[in-house]
Amino acid sequence: MKRSMFGKVAVVALSAIIALGIGSLFGKDAKAAGSVNEAEPNNTIPQAQAIATGNQYYGEIMEGDMDYYKLVVPSSGRVKFTVYGNFTLKFYIFDSTENEIAHTGAYSWEKWGERRLDYDFTQGTYYIRITGGSDTPCGSYNFYYSFESANESFAETGNGTNNTVSQASAIKTDVDYRGQFSLTDGIDYYKLVMDEPGKLNITTTYDEYLYLDVYDVKENNIFSNRYNAWGGEAKNSIYLTKGVYYFEFHPYSGSGVYTFKMVLDAIKFEDSDNTIVCGDSMTLSLANIGNWDVTWKSSNPSIAQVSSDGRVLANKAGAVTIMATCDGKTVSRVLQILYKDVTDKKEFWYEPTNNLTNRGIVQGYEKQTMFMPANNCSRAQMVTFLWRLKGSPDPRSSKTTFKDVKKGAYYYKAVLWAVEKGITTGYSKTSFKPNNVCTRAQTVTFLWRMAGKPTPKTTSNKFKDISKKDYFYKAVLWASEKNIVAGYSNKTFRPQNKCTRRQMVTFLYKYSQNVK
Repeated sequence: MKRSMFGKVAVVALSAIIALGIGSLFGKDAKAAGSVNEAEPNNTIPQAQAIATGNQYYGEIMEGDMDYYKLVVPSSGRVKFTVYGNFTLKFYIFDSTENEIAHTGAYSWEKWGERRLDYDFTQGTYYIRITGGSDTPCGSYNFYYSFESANESFAETGNGTNNTVSQASAIKTDVDYRGQFSLTDGIDYYKLVMDEPGKLNITTTYDEYLYLDVYDVKENNIFSNRYNAWGGEAKNSIYLTKGVYYFEFHPYSGSGVYTFKMVLDAIKFEDSDNTIVCGDSMTLSLANIGNWDVTWKSSNPSIAQVSSDGRVLANKAGAVTIMATCDGKTVSRVLQILYKDVTDKKEFWYEPTNNLTNRGIVQGYEKQTMFMPANNCSRAQMVTFLWRLKGSPDPRSSKTTFKDVKKGAYYYKAVLWAVEKGITTGYSKTSFKPNNVCTRAQTVTFLWRMAGKPTPKTTSNKFKDISKKDYFYKAVLWASEKNIVAGYSNKTFRPQNKCTRRQMVTFLYKYSQNVK
Protein backbone atom coordinates (compact mmCIF):
# COMPACT_ATOMS: atom_id res chain seq x y z
CA MET A 1 0.00 0.00 0.00
CA LYS A 2 1.41 3.38 -0.96
CA ARG A 3 1.92 6.07 1.59
CA SER A 4 0.65 9.57 1.05
CA MET A 5 2.97 12.18 -0.42
CA PHE A 6 2.90 13.98 2.91
CA GLY A 7 3.97 10.75 4.61
CA LYS A 8 6.91 10.26 2.24
CA VAL A 9 8.15 13.81 2.68
CA ALA A 10 7.91 13.45 6.42
CA VAL A 11 9.90 10.22 6.35
CA VAL A 12 12.59 11.78 4.15
CA ALA A 13 12.87 14.77 6.44
CA LEU A 14 13.07 12.55 9.49
CA SER A 15 15.71 10.37 7.78
CA ALA A 16 17.84 13.43 7.05
CA ILE A 17 17.56 14.61 10.65
CA ILE A 18 18.49 11.18 11.95
CA ALA A 19 21.41 10.92 9.47
CA LEU A 20 22.78 14.26 10.56
CA GLY A 21 22.32 13.54 14.23
CA ILE A 22 23.16 9.85 14.43
CA GLY A 23 25.56 8.97 11.62
CA SER A 24 25.75 5.32 12.57
CA LEU A 25 22.19 4.78 11.39
CA PHE A 26 23.37 5.57 7.85
CA GLY A 27 26.55 3.58 8.15
CA LYS A 28 28.82 6.59 7.44
CA ASP A 29 29.07 10.20 8.45
CA ALA A 30 27.97 12.67 5.79
CA LYS A 31 30.66 13.17 3.12
CA ALA A 32 29.45 16.36 1.48
CA ALA A 33 29.18 19.91 2.73
CA GLY A 34 25.42 20.30 2.23
CA SER A 35 22.50 17.99 2.96
CA VAL A 36 19.57 18.14 0.55
CA ASN A 37 16.28 16.26 0.86
CA GLU A 38 14.55 14.66 -2.06
CA ALA A 39 12.20 17.18 -3.69
CA GLU A 40 8.88 15.64 -4.66
CA PRO A 41 7.45 15.20 -7.16
CA ASN A 42 10.46 13.67 -8.96
CA ASN A 43 8.91 10.52 -10.41
CA THR A 44 9.58 11.38 -14.08
CA ILE A 45 12.46 12.79 -16.09
CA PRO A 46 10.77 16.18 -16.61
CA GLN A 47 10.41 16.36 -12.80
CA ALA A 48 14.02 15.30 -12.14
CA GLN A 49 15.66 17.06 -9.22
CA ALA A 50 18.89 18.89 -10.16
CA ILE A 51 21.97 17.78 -8.24
CA ALA A 52 25.46 19.20 -7.84
CA THR A 53 28.78 18.29 -6.29
CA GLY A 54 29.23 19.37 -2.70
CA ASN A 55 25.81 18.15 -1.56
CA GLN A 56 24.54 14.89 -0.09
CA TYR A 57 21.04 13.92 -1.18
CA TYR A 58 18.52 12.01 0.96
CA GLY A 59 15.52 10.14 -0.37
CA GLU A 60 12.92 7.47 0.32
CA ILE A 61 11.58 4.79 -2.01
CA MET A 62 8.03 3.61 -1.38
CA GLU A 63 6.35 0.64 -3.04
CA GLY A 64 6.18 1.25 -6.80
CA ASP A 65 8.09 4.51 -6.36
CA MET A 66 11.03 5.86 -8.41
CA ASP A 67 13.12 9.00 -7.97
CA TYR A 68 14.81 10.96 -10.79
CA TYR A 69 17.77 13.30 -10.50
CA LYS A 70 19.24 15.58 -13.15
CA LEU A 71 23.02 15.49 -13.59
CA VAL A 72 24.84 18.14 -15.64
CA VAL A 73 28.39 17.11 -16.59
CA PRO A 74 30.52 20.20 -17.41
CA SER A 75 33.07 18.37 -19.56
CA SER A 76 34.12 14.84 -20.38
CA GLY A 77 35.13 13.07 -17.21
CA ARG A 78 34.33 10.56 -14.49
CA VAL A 79 31.46 10.95 -12.02
CA LYS A 80 31.99 9.02 -8.79
CA PHE A 81 28.77 8.27 -6.90
CA THR A 82 28.82 7.12 -3.30
CA VAL A 83 25.45 5.58 -2.41
CA TYR A 84 24.08 4.43 0.97
CA GLY A 85 20.85 2.48 1.52
CA ASN A 86 18.99 -0.05 3.65
CA PHE A 87 17.04 -1.88 0.95
CA THR A 88 17.45 -3.52 -2.47
CA LEU A 89 18.35 -0.55 -4.67
CA LYS A 90 18.61 -0.19 -8.44
CA PHE A 91 20.48 2.66 -10.13
CA TYR A 92 19.71 3.68 -13.75
CA ILE A 93 21.29 6.32 -16.01
CA PHE A 94 19.61 7.97 -19.02
CA ASP A 95 21.02 10.36 -21.61
CA SER A 96 19.47 13.69 -22.60
CA THR A 97 17.14 11.95 -25.06
CA GLU A 98 15.88 9.68 -22.24
CA ASN A 99 17.58 6.56 -23.58
CA GLU A 100 18.87 4.22 -20.88
CA ILE A 101 22.67 4.01 -21.11
CA ALA A 102 23.55 2.14 -17.91
CA HIS A 103 22.08 0.42 -14.88
CA THR A 104 23.30 -1.51 -11.90
CA GLY A 105 22.13 -4.81 -10.56
CA ALA A 106 19.97 -4.95 -7.45
CA TYR A 107 22.25 -3.91 -4.60
CA SER A 108 21.01 -5.18 -1.26
CA TRP A 109 21.99 -3.95 2.18
CA GLU A 110 20.98 -5.68 5.39
CA LYS A 111 21.91 -2.50 7.21
CA TRP A 112 23.10 0.86 6.02
CA GLY A 113 25.94 0.14 3.58
CA GLU A 114 28.05 1.96 1.01
CA ARG A 115 28.44 1.39 -2.72
CA ARG A 116 30.77 3.22 -5.13
CA LEU A 117 29.44 3.66 -8.65
CA ASP A 118 31.82 5.26 -11.16
CA TYR A 119 30.74 6.29 -14.66
CA ASP A 120 32.47 8.08 -17.52
CA PHE A 121 30.46 10.75 -19.35
CA THR A 122 30.89 13.19 -22.17
CA GLN A 123 29.79 16.77 -21.59
CA GLY A 124 26.00 17.02 -21.34
CA THR A 125 22.85 16.43 -19.31
CA TYR A 126 21.96 13.03 -17.85
CA TYR A 127 19.30 11.59 -15.57
CA ILE A 128 19.59 9.22 -12.61
CA ARG A 129 16.74 6.94 -11.57
CA ILE A 130 16.69 5.16 -8.23
CA THR A 131 14.16 2.37 -7.61
CA GLY A 132 13.74 -0.58 -5.31
CA GLY A 133 14.29 -4.22 -6.17
CA SER A 134 11.89 -7.12 -5.82
CA ASP A 135 13.52 -8.37 -2.64
CA THR A 136 13.16 -5.32 -0.39
CA PRO A 137 11.65 -2.66 -2.64
CA CYS A 138 11.26 0.09 -0.08
CA GLY A 139 13.65 2.01 2.09
CA SER A 140 15.82 5.06 2.58
CA TYR A 141 18.94 6.08 0.68
CA ASN A 142 21.36 8.93 0.38
CA PHE A 143 24.15 9.72 -2.05
CA TYR A 144 26.69 12.29 -3.12
CA TYR A 145 29.07 12.48 -6.05
CA SER A 146 32.35 14.00 -7.18
CA PHE A 147 33.60 14.85 -10.66
CA GLU A 148 37.03 14.31 -12.20
CA SER A 149 37.68 15.88 -15.60
CA ALA A 150 39.19 13.70 -18.31
CA ASN A 151 41.07 16.71 -19.69
CA GLU A 152 40.45 15.48 -23.21
CA SER A 153 42.54 17.02 -25.97
CA PHE A 154 39.35 17.40 -28.03
CA ALA A 155 36.14 18.29 -26.18
CA GLU A 156 33.26 15.89 -26.81
CA THR A 157 29.54 16.06 -26.08
CA GLY A 158 26.63 13.63 -26.22
CA ASN A 159 27.49 10.51 -28.19
CA GLY A 160 30.89 11.88 -29.16
CA THR A 161 32.10 14.27 -31.82
CA ASN A 162 34.80 12.21 -33.59
CA ASN A 163 33.07 8.85 -33.99
CA THR A 164 33.58 8.52 -37.77
CA VAL A 165 36.32 9.08 -40.32
CA SER A 166 34.60 12.24 -41.53
CA GLN A 167 34.59 13.60 -37.96
CA ALA A 168 38.19 12.62 -37.19
CA SER A 169 40.12 15.06 -35.02
CA ALA A 170 43.31 16.37 -36.66
CA ILE A 171 46.48 15.44 -34.79
CA LYS A 172 50.23 15.91 -35.19
CA THR A 173 53.27 13.86 -34.34
CA ASP A 174 55.30 14.49 -31.18
CA VAL A 175 52.26 15.69 -29.23
CA ASP A 176 50.73 14.02 -26.15
CA TYR A 177 46.97 13.48 -26.52
CA ARG A 178 44.24 12.44 -24.08
CA GLY A 179 40.89 10.92 -24.93
CA GLN A 180 38.07 9.22 -23.06
CA PHE A 181 35.64 6.40 -23.68
CA SER A 182 32.30 6.98 -21.97
CA LEU A 183 28.85 5.46 -21.56
CA THR A 184 27.76 7.10 -24.82
CA ASP A 185 31.05 7.30 -26.70
CA GLY A 186 33.05 4.13 -27.26
CA ILE A 187 35.03 5.00 -30.38
CA ASP A 188 37.29 7.86 -31.44
CA TYR A 189 38.87 8.70 -34.80
CA TYR A 190 41.94 10.83 -35.43
CA LYS A 191 43.40 12.16 -38.68
CA LEU A 192 47.14 12.41 -39.31
CA VAL A 193 48.73 13.92 -42.42
CA MET A 194 52.12 12.34 -43.09
CA ASP A 195 54.25 14.91 -44.90
CA GLU A 196 57.03 12.38 -45.35
CA PRO A 197 57.33 8.59 -45.17
CA GLY A 198 58.84 6.68 -42.28
CA LYS A 199 58.18 4.50 -39.28
CA LEU A 200 55.39 5.81 -37.06
CA ASN A 201 55.73 4.77 -33.43
CA ILE A 202 52.49 4.86 -31.43
CA THR A 203 52.50 4.71 -27.63
CA THR A 204 49.16 4.26 -25.86
CA THR A 205 47.93 3.80 -22.29
CA TYR A 206 44.57 2.51 -21.08
CA ASP A 207 43.29 0.60 -18.05
CA GLU A 208 42.14 -2.36 -20.16
CA TYR A 209 42.76 -3.70 -23.66
CA LEU A 210 42.80 -0.92 -26.24
CA TYR A 211 42.04 -1.69 -29.88
CA LEU A 212 43.81 0.23 -32.65
CA ASP A 213 42.91 0.25 -36.34
CA VAL A 214 44.59 2.35 -39.03
CA TYR A 215 42.99 3.29 -42.36
CA ASP A 216 44.39 4.95 -45.46
CA VAL A 217 42.76 7.87 -47.25
CA LYS A 218 40.44 5.45 -49.08
CA GLU A 219 39.41 3.98 -45.71
CA ASN A 220 41.14 0.66 -46.38
CA ASN A 221 42.24 -0.99 -43.15
CA ILE A 222 46.03 -1.25 -43.25
CA PHE A 223 46.79 -2.10 -39.62
CA SER A 224 44.95 -3.73 -36.71
CA ASN A 225 46.04 -4.50 -33.19
CA ARG A 226 43.29 -6.15 -31.22
CA TYR A 227 45.10 -6.70 -27.93
CA ASN A 228 47.41 -4.00 -26.73
CA ALA A 229 48.78 -4.35 -23.20
CA TRP A 230 46.19 -4.72 -20.46
CA GLY A 231 46.19 -1.91 -17.94
CA GLY A 232 49.36 -0.19 -19.04
CA GLU A 233 51.50 1.12 -21.84
CA ALA A 234 51.50 -0.41 -25.30
CA LYS A 235 53.73 0.32 -28.28
CA ASN A 236 53.00 -0.21 -31.98
CA SER A 237 55.05 0.70 -35.05
CA ILE A 238 53.77 1.11 -38.60
CA TYR A 239 55.65 1.92 -41.81
CA LEU A 240 53.68 4.59 -43.63
CA THR A 241 54.25 6.37 -46.91
CA LYS A 242 53.41 10.04 -47.36
CA GLY A 243 49.66 10.66 -47.20
CA VAL A 244 46.54 10.95 -45.02
CA TYR A 245 45.70 8.32 -42.40
CA TYR A 246 42.93 7.70 -39.88
CA PHE A 247 43.41 6.10 -36.49
CA GLU A 248 40.51 4.41 -34.72
CA PHE A 249 40.68 3.74 -30.98
CA HIS A 250 38.07 1.72 -29.12
CA PRO A 251 38.15 -0.33 -25.93
CA TYR A 252 37.82 -4.07 -25.48
CA SER A 253 35.56 -3.25 -22.54
CA GLY A 254 34.84 -0.59 -19.99
CA SER A 255 35.42 3.12 -20.25
CA GLY A 256 37.85 5.74 -19.04
CA VAL A 257 40.78 7.89 -20.05
CA TYR A 258 43.36 6.78 -22.59
CA THR A 259 46.45 8.57 -23.86
CA PHE A 260 48.52 8.32 -27.01
CA LYS A 261 51.48 9.89 -28.73
CA MET A 262 52.77 9.35 -32.26
CA VAL A 263 56.44 9.86 -33.09
CA LEU A 264 57.81 9.63 -36.62
CA ASP A 265 61.18 8.06 -37.24
CA ALA A 266 62.01 9.61 -40.60
CA ILE A 267 63.88 7.83 -43.36
CA LYS A 268 67.61 8.03 -42.77
CA PHE A 269 70.81 6.21 -43.58
CA GLU A 270 71.75 3.29 -41.38
CA ASP A 271 74.87 3.94 -39.34
CA SER A 272 78.07 3.13 -41.19
CA ASP A 273 81.52 4.56 -41.84
CA ASN A 274 81.62 7.74 -43.92
CA THR A 275 84.95 6.94 -45.53
CA ILE A 276 85.90 4.56 -48.34
CA VAL A 277 89.41 3.96 -49.66
CA CYS A 278 89.89 4.26 -53.42
CA GLY A 279 89.15 0.92 -55.06
CA ASP A 280 86.98 -0.32 -52.20
CA SER A 281 83.21 -0.50 -52.01
CA MET A 282 80.52 -0.19 -49.34
CA THR A 283 76.78 -0.88 -49.38
CA LEU A 284 74.52 1.77 -47.88
CA SER A 285 71.03 1.08 -46.57
CA LEU A 286 68.11 3.11 -45.27
CA ALA A 287 66.35 2.84 -41.93
CA ASN A 288 62.64 3.32 -41.19
CA ILE A 289 61.33 2.20 -44.56
CA GLY A 290 58.91 -0.56 -45.39
CA ASN A 291 59.15 -2.72 -48.48
CA TRP A 292 59.55 0.36 -50.65
CA ASP A 293 61.57 1.11 -53.79
CA VAL A 294 64.66 3.27 -53.37
CA THR A 295 66.38 5.28 -56.11
CA TRP A 296 70.11 5.93 -55.64
CA LYS A 297 72.24 8.69 -57.15
CA SER A 298 75.82 9.98 -56.86
CA SER A 299 76.65 13.69 -57.06
CA ASN A 300 79.89 12.83 -58.88
CA PRO A 301 80.15 9.33 -60.38
CA SER A 302 83.79 9.99 -61.33
CA ILE A 303 84.59 10.09 -57.59
CA ALA A 304 82.18 7.33 -56.55
CA GLN A 305 79.37 5.57 -58.35
CA VAL A 306 76.37 3.92 -56.71
CA SER A 307 74.36 0.97 -57.98
CA SER A 308 70.61 0.37 -57.74
CA ASP A 309 71.04 -1.60 -54.51
CA GLY A 310 73.05 1.13 -52.73
CA ARG A 311 76.52 -0.31 -53.35
CA VAL A 312 79.09 2.51 -53.57
CA LEU A 313 82.34 1.99 -55.51
CA ALA A 314 85.12 4.48 -54.70
CA ASN A 315 87.01 5.62 -57.83
CA LYS A 316 89.19 8.54 -56.77
CA ALA A 317 89.87 10.76 -53.76
CA GLY A 318 87.41 13.51 -52.93
CA ALA A 319 84.06 14.18 -51.32
CA VAL A 320 80.88 12.82 -52.87
CA THR A 321 77.21 13.02 -51.90
CA ILE A 322 75.12 9.87 -52.20
CA MET A 323 71.38 10.52 -52.45
CA ALA A 324 68.57 8.04 -51.81
CA THR A 325 64.97 8.81 -52.75
CA CYS A 326 61.98 6.89 -51.41
CA ASP A 327 58.32 7.90 -51.77
CA GLY A 328 59.35 11.43 -52.74
CA LYS A 329 61.66 11.83 -49.74
CA THR A 330 65.36 12.31 -50.51
CA VAL A 331 68.08 11.85 -47.92
CA SER A 332 71.75 12.39 -48.58
CA ARG A 333 75.05 11.34 -47.11
CA VAL A 334 78.50 12.81 -47.75
CA LEU A 335 81.25 10.23 -48.14
CA GLN A 336 84.97 10.90 -48.04
CA ILE A 337 86.86 8.89 -50.62
CA LEU A 338 90.39 8.43 -49.30
CA TYR A 339 93.72 8.19 -51.09
CA LYS A 340 95.12 4.71 -50.71
CA ASP A 341 98.12 6.13 -48.83
CA VAL A 342 96.26 8.62 -46.58
CA THR A 343 93.95 6.50 -44.42
CA ASP A 344 95.13 7.00 -40.84
CA LYS A 345 93.11 9.68 -39.03
CA LYS A 346 95.86 10.04 -36.43
CA GLU A 347 98.39 11.39 -38.93
CA PHE A 348 98.73 15.19 -38.84
CA TRP A 349 98.25 15.50 -42.61
CA TYR A 350 95.06 13.36 -42.77
CA GLU A 351 92.56 16.22 -42.35
CA PRO A 352 94.59 18.80 -44.36
CA THR A 353 95.00 16.39 -47.29
CA ASN A 354 91.31 15.49 -47.51
CA ASN A 355 90.13 19.05 -46.90
CA LEU A 356 92.29 20.57 -49.62
CA THR A 357 91.53 17.71 -52.00
CA ASN A 358 87.80 18.26 -51.56
CA ARG A 359 88.26 21.96 -52.26
CA GLY A 360 90.20 21.23 -55.45
CA ILE A 361 93.40 22.85 -54.15
CA VAL A 362 95.63 19.78 -54.18
CA GLN A 363 95.55 16.71 -56.37
CA GLY A 364 97.08 13.27 -56.22
CA TYR A 365 98.75 10.78 -58.51
CA GLU A 366 97.69 7.61 -60.31
CA LYS A 367 94.29 8.89 -61.34
CA GLN A 368 93.75 10.61 -58.00
CA THR A 369 94.16 7.42 -55.96
CA MET A 370 97.58 8.12 -54.39
CA PHE A 371 98.76 11.30 -52.66
CA MET A 372 102.37 10.33 -51.94
CA PRO A 373 102.65 12.44 -48.78
CA ALA A 374 106.36 11.74 -48.30
CA ASN A 375 107.28 13.05 -51.76
CA ASN A 376 108.99 16.39 -51.98
CA CYS A 377 106.94 19.39 -53.08
CA SER A 378 108.24 21.24 -56.13
CA ARG A 379 108.18 25.01 -56.62
CA ALA A 380 105.70 24.54 -59.48
CA GLN A 381 103.36 22.56 -57.22
CA MET A 382 103.67 25.10 -54.42
CA VAL A 383 102.70 28.18 -56.44
CA THR A 384 99.91 26.19 -58.10
CA PHE A 385 98.47 25.25 -54.71
CA LEU A 386 98.68 28.90 -53.55
CA TRP A 387 96.97 30.03 -56.73
CA ARG A 388 94.13 27.50 -56.28
CA LEU A 389 93.79 28.50 -52.63
CA LYS A 390 92.99 32.02 -53.86
CA GLY A 391 90.40 30.76 -56.32
CA SER A 392 92.57 30.31 -59.45
CA PRO A 393 92.35 33.96 -60.58
CA ASP A 394 93.41 34.90 -64.11
CA PRO A 395 96.72 36.83 -64.18
CA ARG A 396 96.68 40.27 -65.80
CA SER A 397 99.59 39.31 -68.05
CA SER A 398 99.66 36.48 -70.53
CA LYS A 399 103.46 36.36 -70.87
CA THR A 400 106.41 35.61 -68.60
CA THR A 401 110.13 36.31 -68.77
CA PHE A 402 110.91 32.88 -67.27
CA LYS A 403 112.28 30.75 -70.06
CA ASP A 404 111.67 27.55 -68.05
CA VAL A 405 107.94 28.26 -67.61
CA LYS A 406 106.30 27.15 -70.83
CA LYS A 407 102.82 28.12 -71.94
CA GLY A 408 100.56 25.12 -71.58
CA ALA A 409 102.24 23.91 -68.39
CA TYR A 410 99.72 23.23 -65.57
CA TYR A 411 101.50 25.86 -63.43
CA TYR A 412 101.79 28.56 -66.14
CA LYS A 413 98.96 30.84 -64.96
CA ALA A 414 99.88 30.19 -61.33
CA VAL A 415 103.46 31.41 -61.85
CA LEU A 416 102.31 34.55 -63.73
CA TRP A 417 99.83 35.32 -60.93
CA ALA A 418 102.42 34.68 -58.18
CA VAL A 419 104.91 37.04 -59.83
CA GLU A 420 102.24 39.76 -60.20
CA LYS A 421 101.36 39.42 -56.52
CA GLY A 422 104.99 39.59 -55.41
CA ILE A 423 104.85 36.09 -53.99
CA THR A 424 107.83 34.88 -56.02
CA THR A 425 110.59 36.54 -58.01
CA GLY A 426 112.24 33.42 -59.34
CA TYR A 427 115.98 32.78 -59.27
CA SER A 428 116.53 35.39 -61.95
CA LYS A 429 114.53 37.33 -64.50
CA THR A 430 114.63 34.36 -66.82
CA SER A 431 114.71 31.38 -64.44
CA PHE A 432 112.00 30.10 -62.09
CA LYS A 433 113.23 26.49 -61.73
CA PRO A 434 109.75 24.96 -61.42
CA ASN A 435 111.01 21.45 -60.75
CA ASN A 436 113.30 22.42 -57.91
CA VAL A 437 112.14 21.19 -54.53
CA CYS A 438 110.58 23.90 -52.41
CA THR A 439 112.34 24.38 -49.08
CA ARG A 440 110.54 25.00 -45.81
CA ALA A 441 111.92 28.55 -45.83
CA GLN A 442 110.55 29.19 -49.32
CA THR A 443 107.14 27.73 -48.42
CA VAL A 444 106.53 30.00 -45.40
CA THR A 445 107.90 32.98 -47.33
CA PHE A 446 105.41 32.36 -50.16
CA LEU A 447 102.57 32.19 -47.62
CA TRP A 448 103.76 35.33 -45.82
CA ARG A 449 103.96 37.28 -49.07
CA MET A 450 100.51 36.04 -50.13
CA ALA A 451 99.17 37.39 -46.82
CA GLY A 452 100.60 40.83 -47.64
CA LYS A 453 103.93 40.63 -45.76
CA PRO A 454 102.42 41.42 -42.34
CA THR A 455 104.79 42.46 -39.55
CA PRO A 456 104.83 39.82 -36.81
CA LYS A 457 103.55 41.02 -33.45
CA THR A 458 106.36 39.36 -31.58
CA THR A 459 110.10 39.93 -31.81
CA SER A 460 110.84 36.80 -29.82
CA ASN A 461 112.38 34.04 -31.91
CA LYS A 462 111.93 30.51 -30.54
CA PHE A 463 113.92 28.82 -33.32
CA LYS A 464 117.66 28.61 -32.75
CA ASP A 465 118.52 27.99 -36.41
CA ILE A 466 117.15 31.24 -37.87
CA SER A 467 118.37 34.81 -37.39
CA LYS A 468 117.34 38.36 -38.26
CA LYS A 469 119.62 38.42 -41.29
CA ASP A 470 117.68 35.60 -42.98
CA TYR A 471 115.28 36.71 -45.74
CA PHE A 472 112.64 34.42 -44.27
CA TYR A 473 113.03 35.68 -40.65
CA LYS A 474 109.81 37.72 -40.47
CA ALA A 475 107.94 35.08 -42.45
CA VAL A 476 108.84 32.35 -39.95
CA LEU A 477 107.94 34.49 -36.91
CA TRP A 478 104.62 35.42 -38.49
CA ALA A 479 103.85 31.79 -39.49
CA SER A 480 104.65 30.66 -35.95
CA GLU A 481 102.30 33.33 -34.52
CA LYS A 482 99.52 32.10 -36.80
CA ASN A 483 100.11 28.47 -35.79
CA ILE A 484 100.95 27.62 -39.38
CA VAL A 485 104.33 26.15 -38.42
CA ALA A 486 105.48 24.57 -35.16
CA GLY A 487 109.04 23.53 -35.89
CA TYR A 488 110.76 20.53 -34.35
CA SER A 489 111.05 19.37 -30.76
CA ASN A 490 114.66 20.56 -30.44
CA LYS A 491 113.58 24.18 -31.13
CA THR A 492 114.77 24.18 -34.73
CA PHE A 493 112.90 25.16 -37.86
CA ARG A 494 115.28 23.56 -40.38
CA PRO A 495 114.62 26.14 -43.07
CA GLN A 496 116.67 24.45 -45.78
CA ASN A 497 115.02 21.08 -45.38
CA LYS A 498 112.97 19.98 -48.33
CA CYS A 499 109.25 20.57 -47.88
CA THR A 500 107.29 17.34 -48.27
CA ARG A 501 103.80 17.18 -49.69
CA ARG A 502 102.36 16.31 -46.28
CA GLN A 503 104.08 19.37 -44.76
CA MET A 504 102.93 21.53 -47.63
CA VAL A 505 99.23 20.57 -47.30
CA THR A 506 99.42 21.12 -43.55
CA PHE A 507 100.90 24.63 -43.99
CA LEU A 508 98.24 25.49 -46.58
CA TYR A 509 95.41 24.10 -44.48
CA LYS A 510 96.47 26.03 -41.38
CA TYR A 511 96.87 29.17 -43.48
CA SER A 512 93.30 28.79 -44.77
CA GLN A 513 92.03 28.26 -41.22
CA ASN A 514 94.01 30.95 -39.38
CA VAL A 515 94.63 33.78 -41.85
CA LYS A 516 91.59 35.87 -42.74
